[in-house]
Amino acid sequence: MPMIDINTPDWAEVQLAQDEVWQVRAGLVLTSVEPIVEDDQGIELPAGGSRTFRAGQTVRYRRAQSGRNRICREAL
Repeated sequence: MPMIDINTPDWAEVQLAQDEVWQVRAGLVLTSVEPIVEDDQGIELPAGGSRTFRAGQTVRYRRAQSGRNRICREAL
């Protein structure tokens, strides 16, 4: 699965076709499966943190700090 470099503070989203685990490899990332209302909403994942998402979910993510922010996605 791809590595995602998050270079902007804007929310991005992806709809999953399969179950996945996401692990933050660098930086601090916000993730959410809820529609975005506030810039600081979501679950904060630091480097080394991970979260499991299910097929069919729309996952929203953005960096929570400047500098290098990277997520590794892996299918389950």
